[in-house]
Amino acid sequence: MKNLKLERPLAFIDVETTGLSPYSDRIVELSILKIHPDGSEKYKSHRVNPRMPIPPEATAIHGITDDDVAHEPEFRQYAKSIRDFLNDCDIAGFNVIISLTVLCQFSTLLIFKRHHVSRDISSV
Repeated sequence: MKNLKLERPLAFIDVETTGLSPYSDRIVELSILKIHPDGSEKYKSHRVNPRMPIPPEATAIHGITDDDVAHEPEFRQYAKSIRDFLNDCDIAGFNVIISLTVLCQFSTLLIFKRHHVSRDISSV
C-alpha cells in the first residue's frame, strides 16, 4: 500500500452475520483494518453475541458457532468505540454497503459525523 496516497484514514470493514438480510440478521463478528495517511495501521476485531441462534448455513460460510459467541458482549457494547474508531475515515470493503447497513440497523450510536463510501469492490 506504499503507492496509496490518503487524505484521511481508510477503514476496511468486514462483517459476519447470522444470515444474508441486512435488516433482520445480526452481527457475529466485526473486523476493521484502519490505514492512516502516514501508512500506520490499526486493527480491531470483535466477536459479538447476536442473541439469536446462528443458522448452520451461516456457520458453514464463516465458521462461527453459537458456542463461539455465547459469552461475548452484544454489539451495542462495542458501538461507541467502533463509531469513534471510524470517525473521519473513508470506508471500504467487500460488499461495504451491506456491511454499513447491518452496522447501522443495530446501533443508534453508530452515526458517523461524515463518511465517505469508497467504491464497493464487489462490483469490480
